[in-house]
Amino acid sequence: MGTKLSVEQQKFYDRIRLRAVSATHGAPYLMPAIFKLAPVAVPNDGSLWAMAVDARGRVYINFEFVMSRDLDWGVGALIHEVWHVLRRHEKRAKHHNVADFEHWNTASDCEINISLPPQYIAAMPDICYPKSFKVPDDKTAEWYYDNIKRQDGEGQGEGQGEGKGEGQGQGQGQGEGKGEGQGQGQGKGKGQGQGEGANGKGECGSAAGGGKGAYEVDDNANGDFPEMSATDMEYTRKEVAKRIRKQIEKDRQQNGRGTMPGSLQEWAEAELSPPRVRWQDVFRGRIWSEAKYRTGRQVINRSRVRRRQANGDILYPAQRDTQLTAAAALDDSGSNIHNIPGALAEVYNMLRSAGVKELDFFTVDTQPGPIQKLRRATDPVLLSGGGGTDMRVAFHHLSELAPDIGILFTDSQTPWPAELPENGKTRFIIGALIGSESDEKAFNDIPEHLKEITIRIDLREPA
Repeated sequence: MGTKLSVEQQKFYDRIRLRAVSATHGAPYLMPAIFKLAPVAVPNDGSLWAMAVDARGRVYINFEFVMSRDLDWGVGALIHEVWHVLRRHEKRAKHHNVADFEHWNTASDCEINISLPPQYIAAMPDICYPKSFKVPDDKTAEWYYDNIKRQDGEGQGEGQGEGKGEGQGQGQGQGEGKGEGQGQGQGKGKGQGQGEGANGKGECGSAAGGGKGAYEVDDNANGDFPEMSATDMEYTRKEVAKRIRKQIEKDRQQNGRGTMPGSLQEWAEAELSPPRVRWQDVFRGRIWSEAKYRTGRQVINRSRVRRRQANGDILYPAQRDTQLTAAAALDDSGSNIHNIPGALAEVYNMLRSAGVKELDFFTVDTQPGPIQKLRRATDPVLLSGGGGTDMRVAFHHLSELAPDIGILFTDSQTPWPAELPENGKTRFIIGALIGSESDEKAFNDIPEHLKEITIRIDLREPA
């Protein structure tokens, strides 16, 4: 269990965090995050090798080990750990269905370490990099996890065995080296490690996506170790991103070019961009809105007598609710043809939940193709691919079929009808598939009278 810092430990921690955010020796843009972390001292009992961070914004430090290293080593480790919180590695591990934490820790470390300040990279030569696994250095933790896990090379957080030479296999990320002893991460060096355990085994805490470490405190430990709320963390991420953007602008004004690593620029822009709404959520909401509009319509059923008769001398026919129907037109031009089956299957499941039992659909270029049916999301969708597309034909054919909900999937590179066909029944939804810059331009050129029924499906964005 962690304890409060002693006077000596507090002085050392103040030194490394001040150096971490100094303009000349560190990453000043990280000040809002590093000064939010609550430090917790962990005894040198084998539960934690060097440093880790939990999901509530507490940094755990084995001071006996860290204080025995170079000061810049401790600074680099602190910067490394805070990025696990900023990059949401815990949440991303859940979304990616990570089952192997050691490989995920390696992957998330690779994502972080390529953007550490150069002086701390030099101070920590044994940390793992993408090049250690012969993979590109511009990928995400998810990509590294899927690819590094397949490799059988040395040290993916499991480096065990006896090593020769000097060194202690130290490090704050995943190890490449072999050796006896316990390692917190990087251990590329082959040597005799201290204590027991596997050299180079990554352990960056629950904020990195793993389970709760034995050294992590419960809740807020009676107020001894303050925790960051989810709101605090989101605010902190935004503040760090703003400082990164400001630093980039300053560098460009002074040097004519940016000096910030590209991965940090991308992260900052993603944090500061408007929230993305999944197209599936928008589509589902639109379908349910149209289904509600349709619900309650009844037709006469002359094969039955109404159970409640207003006059006993006259028999009135029964009424029944009509079945909600839907049909879809699929742009068969070939530009995004390979994306249509997956999107159609997702939309079909949404329609099923709204009460549609089967979906009629047809392909269209300049003429509509034969009607096909989906009764299960796994049913085949036959597409041939072709030349240009005329969605005016698709609208007209859907109107003739007269479903309650008419859906059109297209890359938007098509002529559009001057006005929507009106049959008194069909409500239209356009799914605009965007997979290239030309699709983007075509989407922007969709007529205003169709924009309100159009849902953008940007295939270039991650799901």
